[in-house]
Amino acid sequence: MEEKKISYEEINTSEITNVQFCTWIDKGNYAPYHWHRAIEIVYVLEGELLVTAENHSKLLLPGRCALINMNVIHSNKATKPDKYILLQIPVDFLKKFIPNVQELKFVVNDGLEEKAKQNKIEQLKKILEKMKELDDNRSEGFLLYFNCLLFELLCLMHGSFSEKFIRRIWCGKNVILRG
Repeated sequence: MEEKKISYEEINTSEITNVQFCTWIDKGNYAPYHWHRAIEIVYVLEGELLVTAENHSKLLLPGRCALINMNVIHSNKATKPDKYILLQIPVDFLKKFIPNVQELKFVVNDGLEEKAKQNKIEQLKKILEKMKELDDNRSEGFLLYFNCLLFELLCLMHGSFSEKFIRRIWCGKNVILRG
């Protein structure tokens, strides 16, 4: 069995937004297995991106997105040249506004959800597209509008895509469930 090398990724956030937001253009790179203390959203605009998280792989085509929870080991590979929006929101930023965020898991199954949930995913994508437009232009009022959209996205994620999860903590032979 092949051993995976796993590294920790330091998130380089913007001093003015406290998140990392960019449009990534990739001609076929591979980001090996890594993890970080941030929620990551990937929204493919062009090409194809293979995202693997928690031993499940998903090929993202244009118009599809994936959400990777904090502390989850994941990787991605451009199977064709691609362009995607990348948003990474550090847990320390999230804790300021969602105090119990470490007890939550965010689930976005783009393309697999029922109609009502898929409409929420479409809202998430529209917010990301507006954030991209603002980030590309950086016109007057950029920071105010960008942060408004960021908080709208966080409210949508918290209200529509969060689930409380139970952590299993191993203490010798005993398992302690924290919920």
